[in-house]
Amino acid sequence: MQMSTAVSDFILAFVSYAVTVSLFRTPRVAAAFGFLLTAVAASLGSLKFGLERPSVTIIRFHSHASWLAAVVGTSLFTADYHLGNRYQSGYFSTLSILLLCAIPVVTIAKVSNFWSSQVDAYITDAMGFVSILSLLLSSVMYPNSSCLVGSLMYVLAGVVGTQGNLYNVKRVDWFHYFLAFGNVAFFLAFKHKPNPVYFKLG
Repeated sequence: MQMSTAVSDFILAFVSYAVTVSLFRTPRVAAAFGFLLTAVAASLGSLKFGLERPSVTIIRFHSHASWLAAVVGTSLFTADYHLGNRYQSGYFSTLSILLLCAIPVVTIAKVSNFWSSQVDAYITDAMGFVSILSLLLSSVMYPNSSCLVGSLMYVLAGVVGTQGNLYNVKRVDWFHYFLAFGNVAFFLAFKHKPNPVYFKLG
């Protein structure tokens, strides 16, 4: 049992469910599904770390759900953010379409064990990196402070990682808290009404 991690996962799950419900009330359905995947993964994580002896099934489901949240979930809310902002450069829309097209390809390859676990890790990191980097660039080029904060929180989560301790707190707990804070910021970013910006890449 790892109670601190069970609690941090529970907080991430609670925040993600709240964001999901709120976004389902808007046209941001793809983003809502993206955050729902995070909520499910965090719920399973809270169950896994809260039990003295979690079953193999729970551990396996948590692993799969975490992968879906990292790859599919992040890609979904990134694409929804870009495609919903008509004032952005067309490059962001193109990137979003590519991310959406990559989701089924990568998922099928994952399920069928098409590539090694090392390649899978590279693909997972690459899709997450591209998604968050695009949101970070967009938030600077087309000012949205909430999106900027959310992107930075996800970057910090990636930098901190999940192994070891930091200031006597497990890194995985920091990871969960940064993601939770980032999800709140991203929710506010979706509510932001952009103003026309005349600087465009294309």
